[in-house]
Amino acid sequence: MSGVAPLFIEEHHFYAGDFDVLIVHHTEDPDPIGEGVMNDGELAARLGLHGIPKASETIMLERDLRLVALTGSRYHAASITCRESLDVLKRAKDQGMPVTASASNVYRPDARAR
Repeated sequence: MSGVAPLFIEEHHFYAGDFDVLIVHHTEDPDPIGEGVMNDGELAARLGLHGIPKASETIMLERDLRLVALTGSRYHAASITCRESLDVLKRAKDQGMPVTASASNVYRPDARAR
């Protein structure tokens, strides 16, 4: 749903809440990504790669969770990649929102190429 008109997304959340359908969203705003290929940071800089700012994920996640609060829809954030997103999700869970998330092993800080 990234890059889709906000009213369209809000409508989806209302329908999902009405029919108890789970919304699964890869939380990534395409605008700040640009030519980014991995999370922004020291490793991206050392490899000479364009980084993706953490805000491209957390802004979308916060928007989606505000819609969950507004509509009562169930929500799953697919493939979160940064600690800041975990903090956002924890606040939502603490407020009793029906939210879950997943992450790939490649985003673990101790994951190393072998």
